[in-house]
Amino acid sequence: MIFSIPTISVFDKTDSDPAIYDMLIVSLGYENRSSHVGLELSANATVKLAAAFDRRHSASYEENRIRLSAAGFVIFESSDGEIKDLIASQIKAALVQKPKDLRIGIDISSMTRVRIANCLLGIASGVGADRVRVDFLYAPAEFREPTANNASADISEPVCVELSGWSDNPALPSALVVGLGYEPERAVGAAEFLDAARIWALSPRSSDQRYDRAVGESNRSLLDSTPRPKIVYYPVNDPFETYFIIDELVRGLIRGSRVTLLPFGPKILALCAMISAFNRYPSVTVWRVSGFADTADDSEIDCAAQGPIYSLRTEITVNQKILNSIMNPDSLNQL
Repeated sequence: MIFSIPTISVFDKTDSDPAIYDMLIVSLGYENRSSHVGLELSANATVKLAAAFDRRHSASYEENRIRLSAAGFVIFESSDGEIKDLIASQIKAALVQKPKDLRIGIDISSMTRVRIANCLLGIASGVGADRVRVDFLYAPAEFREPTANNASADISEPVCVELSGWSDNPALPSALVVGLGYEPERAVGAAEFLDAARIWALSPRSSDQRYDRAVGESNRSLLDSTPRPKIVYYPVNDPFETYFIIDELVRGLIRGSRVTLLPFGPKILALCAMISAFNRYPSVTVWRVSGFADTADDSEIDCAAQGPIYSLRTEITVNQKILNSIMNPDSLNQL
């Protein structure tokens, strides 16, 4: 199978350009917030699509389905793996109608990390030789206290094949960059499993200090472990700055380490980590750990959106040089 690896340019969204989209894609899931972005931006989109999860139709799922349908969204159901082909086909059809300056908005708030990765790959497959502007949209969840999570890590693996990563020098020390969230036991277990020589902990700074404190307290065992992680803070409410922070960290680490990213915590961090990994393919691995024997990332806890909608503006093309290297692996040393 030939993978289309995207080149993703990230822009600081400081202009006054309104969020008007030729296509708006949202997720339809059990979280109350999964319909929030779609309902808020419905009037700003020409084509409106809601990608429903193929499982866990509970909690707020039916209410979300009714609301999005009433707002004019076309609903289609897909697994995390199928989302790649569905998004690719939709983009190809949209490019037929509008070959230039296609604008897409994609809400990642309720996506799993696997779904985010396949969404990026679907865009790349759909774009082909064109280029498309994509705003990745994120609505933070309302605060909730962390709950006891002693579930076993049934899944511990790269988030997708394309982000498995590899190094020309396996003798290099391993470096783990882990996002802090409400999964402390899994973060510690992953650090031990990956045998990381050095650890960087990405700690969120949000508009809700209760969340920031809870994350720090929940991850005390990781932060006090050996080797002691170096803490790097990132702003949840500034996706561009978050991307810049993680990409600069990755850029420095890959010079002398085999780098693995484990983006627990807010989904906006997972998005930025994957974009950085794609742009530095094949040097970076993006890992995921789940306590369930399916593609879910989190326990089934309903939550509503809280605060404004944040956006990371990107321009996506397909890196033909890297694509050719995959077709001819012997050419990888020329990258």
